[in-house]
Amino acid sequence: MASLSQAKLWNQVVAEFQDRVVTYWELEREFQVSQMMLGQKTTTPSKEALKTYLKKKIIEELILIEAESFDLNTVSQVEAGALLQNFKAKFKSEAEYHQFLDEFHWREEELKKILVRPLLVEKFIKKKIDAAFVHVSREEVSTAQKAYRGISSIEILKNLKREKIKKNLNDWILAMKRQGHIQILLE
Repeated sequence: MASLSQAKLWNQVVAEFQDRVVTYWELEREFQVSQMMLGQKTTTPSKEALKTYLKKKIIEELILIEAESFDLNTVSQVEAGALLQNFKAKFKSEAEYHQFLDEFHWREEELKKILVRPLLVEKFIKKKIDAAFVHVSREEVSTAQKAYRGISSIEILKNLKREKIKKNLNDWILAMKRQGHIQILLE
């Protein structure tokens, strides 16, 4: 049975953004899933590791809010099932997998939502990038050719477009963060 101090810690609000609240318990549960996806054993996470994961989670959720507004927030049952099977494969046995579910109070449907979030983010960003028109002037290519002798103008053009897309994406994420009224309370 958990102690009162442990219960208070689990219910502690660690972040607020938009109309959402993230508790310590929610954060730790999702962190453990991310560790398993990386092939690492579940451990007691450091505060720094939790903060890093929390920032990633908030960015992903803000992107999903944006994706929802464009009706681009779904994956097929096949994709979700494959992600769940890949996650299950990280465990030595079915019993170990179910022990993980029990320890962190996961239901498979709930777990699938966490597993598909990075895929949804990736799909939305790819659509956003594909839809973006990026103009690179001849002068920019010419200037880059002088700096990078020996590289073809086609490669330079691709690199300049990639850099501009990356900058636009970073600017877009920063704008989303500003709109998101994010407050991180994890100490």
